[in-house]
Amino acid sequence: MRDMDSLQTHLNSEELTLAQCVKLTRKDATVLGFSTNNLDVIYDGVTYAALSSLSASAQVNNVGTGVDNMEAVGILDSELITDTDLLAGKYDGAAIEVFVINWANLGSGRVLLFSGWIGNVGLVDGQFKAEIRSKSQRLSQSVGELTSPTCRVHRLGDARCGLTAGQMATFQHADALVTAVVDNRNMTFGSDAAATGYYSEGLVTFDDDAGGGLNAGLSREIKEHTLTGGAAVLELQEAFPFDVEVGDSATLEAGCDRLLTTCRDKFENVVNFRGEPTVPGNDQLMQRGRGG
Repeated sequence: MRDMDSLQTHLNSEELTLAQCVKLTRKDATVLGFSTNNLDVIYDGVTYAALSSLSASAQVNNVGTGVDNMEAVGILDSELITDTDLLAGKYDGAAIEVFVINWANLGSGRVLLFSGWIGNVGLVDGQFKAEIRSKSQRLSQSVGELTSPTCRVHRLGDARCGLTAGQMATFQHADALVTAVVDNRNMTFGSDAAATGYYSEGLVTFDDDAGGGLNAGLSREIKEHTLTGGAAVLELQEAFPFDVEVGDSATLEAGCDRLLTTCRDKFENVVNFRGEPTVPGNDQLMQRGRGG
């Protein structure tokens, strides 16, 4: 049992042997630890690697439902955090804990400074900045739904959409091969006869193996799809982080513009449509009555 009184006594003393620790738990269950100590520290079974360049901005704490925030900055001098993993989004949404321990007496426990998850991650000239969001931020988010003329499912094929994996397979082109590359946002997949627009607002996901190339397992939303000479020419909303090569294999998924007619005619799934296209909008509610 840890002696918290011992830690408090140490905090009140003039000579301190404190280390700030950061624990990251990625969505794939990978746990990483970093410490401002000059030597690695093992605490609760996790090794906190010495990383003197790691720093955290001043923490802002708010009373009530205000959003707490921090920003962590670190130089990529540790092989545990690479620019490849950052660009691939492996740290997006990772849980984070920031706390202080007495490295000279690990049995005295810790003081938790902050807990939450990682939001936006940016990489500039070998240095990353991670926006850290606190749990209290969830209290500022809207709960419930508003009516809308378009469908409100999170994405095509999820639980609310109702399409099964077998049904979704009929709207996908698996093992599609890249035949031409303009850049990481514009590319062509050969041997595809889907009509122009079929994949617009859909997804391209590179295979999660060697066939997927450097972007294996990563997905991007399709902005525009054009059928040209029996091939699918795609423009993406956002570029893939790594170079796309001719011969890389991916799965192309049909797009949904969330309109009732699309749900009915393209996917035959109108029974699960999550919109209210016939509900009058504010423009109609604000109209004045006609004169007699």
